[in-house]
Amino acid sequence: MRPNSYNNTIRCYSTITNPVNEIPLVITPWFVTGFIDAEGSFILGLQERYGFSTGWQATCYLSIKLHSKDKFLLEAIQLYFGGIGSIKKGTNNSVIYNIVSIKEIDVIIAHFDKYPLLTEKRVDYYLFKRGVNIIQSGRHRSLEGIEDIVKIRAKLNWGLTDKLIASFPKIAALESEKVRPLVESAYVFNPYWVAGFALFFLLLKSTIKHCKRKKKIRWG
Repeated sequence: MRPNSYNNTIRCYSTITNPVNEIPLVITPWFVTGFIDAEGSFILGLQERYGFSTGWQATCYLSIKLHSKDKFLLEAIQLYFGGIGSIKKGTNNSVIYNIVSIKEIDVIIAHFDKYPLLTEKRVDYYLFKRGVNIIQSGRHRSLEGIEDIVKIRAKLNWGLTDKLIASFPKIAALESEKVRPLVESAYVFNPYWVAGFALFFLLLKSTIKHCKRKKKIRWG
């Protein structure tokens, strides 16, 4: 499965200005990168599983979360990526687009290797790729591989959960003293990246106004 062409144009309904006005939404590779630079999360999951030889299950996925009124944008990004992943309802009127399958993650990696992230999230992607490589190689089936994933996750933006800190105290203590790796900046300026990055904050501003009108200002 390959992303759609660079000039792919999707017509949809905008909730930013007027929900009844149909507007063209141009989805390009740099637009997708810019939007995910603002809102996407690269996650290495570790869940305790007694049926596994190591006692742990390792997963990797890309997640994007928006208010349900902006679901159209997640659908547009999903279409750009060839329809992979799933969009599900979250809590507090949110919708979440997750790409979890290890085979589908290859599509994501191919995209970001060609159209790199430009913010600090570039480091998260670099670390995420290291975790993906461990899983794809099968090393996650060994305790050593799981420990390597824990070390990587400790440096990700979300860090380690309390459960992982308690289960791997030596690694948690050691990794907490290390700084995140330095990743060379892409030094690329593209107007579509700016459009994607800025759109998230326009959506966020719209969501805050929407929630205030309904007197529900918490979302996330």
